[in-house]
Amino acid sequence: MQTHQEAKQLLTFAHRGEAQAFLRQRNFRPRTFYFEGLYENDSELLLLTGEGLQSTAERLAAVCGAFREEVGSVVNLGIAGSLAPHCLPGAVYSVRTAYGFRGGKVQFKTYSGSDPGAQIDCISADQRILQAADAGQLAHFAPLVDRELWAGAAVCALFNLPFRAYKLVSDRAGEGEFCANIREQAEQFSEQLLGFYEGLSLPAAEAPAAVDDNLPEGFYLTTSQQRRLRTVLQHLKIKYTEDDGQLLAKAGMASILAMDINPKKRTTLLLEGLDSLLNPFNARLRARLDELCRPLAAANCRVQFSRDYEDDRLELTAQIEHPRHLEKLRRALEAFDYAQVIRTLNGEW
Repeated sequence: MQTHQEAKQLLTFAHRGEAQAFLRQRNFRPRTFYFEGLYENDSELLLLTGEGLQSTAERLAAVCGAFREEVGSVVNLGIAGSLAPHCLPGAVYSVRTAYGFRGGKVQFKTYSGSDPGAQIDCISADQRILQAADAGQLAHFAPLVDRELWAGAAVCALFNLPFRAYKLVSDRAGEGEFCANIREQAEQFSEQLLGFYEGLSLPAAEAPAAVDDNLPEGFYLTTSQQRRLRTVLQHLKIKYTEDDGQLLAKAGMASILAMDINPKKRTTLLLEGLDSLLNPFNARLRARLDELCRPLAAANCRVQFSRDYEDDRLELTAQIEHPRHLEKLRRALEAFDYAQVIRTLNGEW
């Protein structure tokens, strides 16, 4: 198995045009795989994902699954359209949070990158945004729009890989000539992205920080939880300009510490509280699910959902010490609206 220091950056691009300067100047060579579009040099892999959410998810998942032991982190580079006046054509922005827009709806799952200095969000659409009305609709959620990032970020979450995304603004989205401008200026855009990338100081590996010192006794952090805590605290310090102690207090650390549960579960609840501060939408979703699960909670049955609500799975844990407890649980299960919970998880509120 490779050591953490040997892990490679996986660079992802939608199109060869965006990647052409990287392929030409960083000594990439084709790597044999099930499909074309995968390249490598001594320290990096490069993947052409194709355009769109589905192609990105399929290709990136295949590569991450096959080369998980080689890949230490993912860096997405590419073109985005501007949805806001302050995101100027010709500028490159580090993306803080990836949003998704599919089937005419904003997706409730969001994914945050690992760059603590990122302050710009990006929404990925399943269709090209060529009309001003469509651009105006998406502008309520993020100032940048692309076609791939949200799907790639979802794959990174699945494989527990940190990701960063850097988007070069090519034009104003919704002005009709967006795609033509990209084709005409692809080489220029690629050279600019390469210059930006080579000026970055990316970590060779996203090693967990020593965050245990932020927490009192009574919490236990796994390696993945250390990394998650470090990342979310970095993003929250940008959002709220508060220190770690203040943010942990705001997430309810004192009340969680007083709960009669094991240390690892306390950490899980604390991370959920921090995530709620960072992603208020998830907090509203969690509140709605808590309301739907109230009959089970009253029967001393705990409902656990998947992390970040990535799928429809839920886990029930009940404590039975007397036949009447079993009867109470039976009645609670009869009252539990499972179908509505699934609809809620899929964005039908």
